[in-house]
Order: sequence, then structure tokens, then C-alpha cells
Amino acid sequence: MIEPKSFWHTLPGILTALAGLIGSIAGLVTIAISLGWLSSRPEPPAPRGHLSDNFAVVSELTCRETGPLGDRWGISYWDFDSDRCIPYQEPVAGADFIFKPVHPIQGENTMFAVRPYHGARFAPLQQGRPPWEVPLSEFTQYSHVVPTRTKYPCLTNRGTLCQFEIIVRNNYVYVSVLLFKANN
Repeated sequence: MIEPKSFWHTLPGILTALAGLIGSIAGLVTIAISLGWLSSRPEPPAPRGHLSDNFAVVSELTCRETGPLGDRWGISYWDFDSDRCIPYQEPVAGADFIFKPVHPIQGENTMFAVRPYHGARFAPLQQGRPPWEVPLSEFTQYSHVVPTRTKYPCLTNRGTLCQFEIIVRNNYVYVSVLLFKANN
């Protein structure tokens, strides 16, 4: 008389065991990735030292829009490389960025469309990082809508490393800019 095979020795049993094994491995890999033990992204570059070691602030500017934030406030062109930051009503060769509030105007919580101009770039997805720590591939020449009170790494149209922050205070728009140079 032929003894019946165990369920695990039949094709459905083998497939069930294989599916369970694959599911367990996938679950362990998912947990390892979420805990940071495995990463599909390369590690960010290591910091290159303190600001005073490798880079120095060459210029610190805070620019204020000439009129209050409101429905009449339009696009402003800002030249970060100039000795002073002047909002331009007409685009000029030196302008680095265009800042335009996105409606509805919400005071300090107003979002801004930022567009690099004349070859300038910024890294909207790398907020808070110094520009020398951001890979060049993360800098864009395309417009992005960004919140206020956040620092963004940037490059001027002359290639100067910079960082800007948009601030709305008492219904006026300020752009705070740091320009950097490498220490030799």
C-alpha cells in the first residue's frame, strides 16, 4: 500500500513554503531599510569641516521689498553678486533669482515661486544644507514653489556659492543672502 505524501512534499506544499520564505526575506529587507541598516541611496558627502576651515562668508545681505506684500506685489529680480541687493522691476543681466508670492497671500506663511535667472541655480530639495555639501546634480535652473523661513543652497549666475532665505515680517518681504568663497 502506498503511503500518502506529506503536504510539504507536494507541488502546492513546495510553492507555499517558497512563498513564505520569499515573504519573510522581503519583510526583513524592508525592516532593515527602514532602520537604516541597508540603503539604496549613497551616503551624503561627509562635512568638509567647519565654515571657518574651508569656506568664508564674503558678504551677508538682507534685502527688503520696496512695498508691502499684497495683491499689487509682483515679481522681483534680485542680483546677489552686486555690492547691494536691489529688487529689479525689469529683468537685467545681473539678476540671479526671481521671487514671486503664490496666491493666496498668507502673511508669514505665503509660499514663493523662486526661479533662477541667467544661469543661477538653487537646490530646493536640500534646504538647510551649506551649498558646498550639495552635489551639483541637485541644483536646478527650474522654478520651484518654496516656503518661507527656510535656507536654500544656491549658486549665483557668476558661480558664487550662496544661501538664501525668504522671510515675511510685518507684511514686508525680506531675502537674506550669504555669499561664500573657499579658503585657500
